[in-house]
Amino acid sequence: DRPAANRLARALDGFARSPCALTVLWALFLLPRVGVLLVDVVPTSDAAWYFGRAAELAAGLGYLDKGEPTAFWPPGWPLALSAVFRLTGPSVLAVGLFNLACAAATAWFTLALGRRLFASEAAARTGLLLLAVYPNSIGYVPLALTEVFYTALLMAGCWLFVTRQSARMLIPVGGIFGFATLVKAQTLVVVPVLFAIEWLRAPDIWRRMPALVLQGVLVLAVAALTVLPWTVRNHQQVGHWVAVSAN
Repeated sequence: DRPAANRLARALDGFARSPCALTVLWALFLLPRVGVLLVDVVPTSDAAWYFGRAAELAAGLGYLDKGEPTAFWPPGWPLALSAVFRLTGPSVLAVGLFNLACAAATAWFTLALGRRLFASEAAARTGLLLLAVYPNSIGYVPLALTEVFYTALLMAGCWLFVTRQSARMLIPVGGIFGFATLVKAQTLVVVPVLFAIEWLRAPDIWRRMPALVLQGVLVLAVAALTVLPWTVRNHQQVGHWVAVSAN
């Protein structure tokens, strides 16, 4: 009925306008993620592999498996984690704090993309609310797994893609998606999907298609160049052309 609709509209308007509501949203996002860092976590399985490779990289030993150079498993997450370990030393707490920073970046991108894509503060805040209470988003923060870091990379790439002012801004987009490919090899599927969505949203889709195709090729080329040093390293150290492997 109309009174109920009016109350809902007023509630959404208050939710969208209130600085207090935004503060509560950020608290709802951050507090559970800080809380799970207090859980005693021991890296096992995939997490143990990534943790071990990152510790070896931080010690300057290279990317090894049982003492031998390997191309097995994507190197992006251990490379990023090794940079953290060089500053802090290998520790589960360092992993959790780095993941917490990545999670906070993801939350910011969620809010910013919501505002940009929907032109609605209520929609943007609702997106942040859903992410804040999503159990997997909370539970992965203390773990030495790729998910939290990878999500932040994808959101950063999408943000730069959506907000670009010129074709030159596609170069860092390609770099981000290239490094994300070193974290999860299936990442490059995302690039054509993004351009396909933009093409379908264009007012004159056929006129814009050639330019979007060229831009997509540019992003993929930069991404491939980002991956190339790892591919060359694999050929030099393990004797095979391995572009990037899955686990």
